[in-house]
Order: sequence, then structure tokens, then C-alpha cells
Amino acid sequence: MIKGLFWNIRGISKAPKLRRIKQLIKVHNLQFLALCEPWLKVDKAERYRYKLNFHGLVHNKEGLVWFFFKEPFSGLIVGESSQHVSVRLSHEHLSGSQLVVSFVHARCTSEERCELWDGLLRDNPGSAAWVVGGDFNVILEAAEKKGGRAFAPFEAMEFKDFITEANLTDIGFSGARFT
Repeated sequence: MIKGLFWNIRGISKAPKLRRIKQLIKVHNLQFLALCEPWLKVDKAERYRYKLNFHGLVHNKEGLVWFFFKEPFSGLIVGESSQHVSVRLSHEHLSGSQLVVSFVHARCTSEERCELWDGLLRDNPGSAAWVVGGDFNVILEAAEKKGGRAFAPFEAMEFKDFITEANLTDIGFSGARFT
């Protein structure tokens, strides 16, 4: 089983967050880790790759999404924008098949998310396995939120249309309902 974690960390440089990441990597034997909003310049990413004991690192150009992976994985960026990075993962146990993972940190406006949907659709590997995860900053149903600004059915429809066009399936979540 391949184990990974996506975390909108909102700053990686604080010691408690770094300790928590190290603990999660160890306890769950994570083979990959995607972080959004590290709030550090991208030239610092390599230092964190070393601190977290990962062998590989890719990130989008803006440095808002970092993706770490362990050997024997290797990763090649197949698409990216300011809101995502898509990586083709290779692994000795995946021979003959492809796995593309896309990590998302979406903007908050509908217009900017439409740019994201277009970028992700360009990265769609077709018949190969594709995992898309992250912080989409949009929900499908009103029951998925509590407080804050009102549920926007139009935005939910755009998200649902993207999921359908990309031939993706919402697998839900586990853990606390609201975080």
C-alpha cells in the first residue's frame, strides 16, 4: 500500500509543525508528502527535504505546493500552475502502469478556480491512474460547511462539472467533519 499525506500546513518553519510532520511520517510510514502554503521561499525546500528524510522533491514554480517522495519512487512534473502541481510517479512495483498525482491549492474565486480546472484537465493522464487531492476551496454540498460565507451553488456546480469531465470520483474523507 502506498501511503501519503496532503497538508495545507500554512507555514512549515515553526518547530511544532515540523515535529508533527516527522511524527506522522514515522508512525504512518509515509512514502510521499504534499505540503501547501509552506510560507517559505522555494530555495528552502531542499533543506526540508533533507530534514524530513525524503529522497525526492518537486514543486510548482511559485513554491506554493511542495511534493516530497521516498525511494524507490521517482517523480516527473507533467503539469503545474500557481494552484497545483501534477507529477508522474514511477516505482518498481508500478512497472508497466502509470500513476499521476495532482496536488491542489486552489484560489478562492470562481474565476481563478476555472483556470485550475482547465490546467488539471490538461494534466489528465487519460486511461492511466490519476489521484487528485488537496485544498479546493470549494465544496459540493451545503452540509460540508459550517459558518463563514454562504454556500455558493454555482461554484459547487462548477466543481461538480470538473469532477465529471475529469472522470474523477469523490472518495470522501475520514476524521473530523470540520477542521
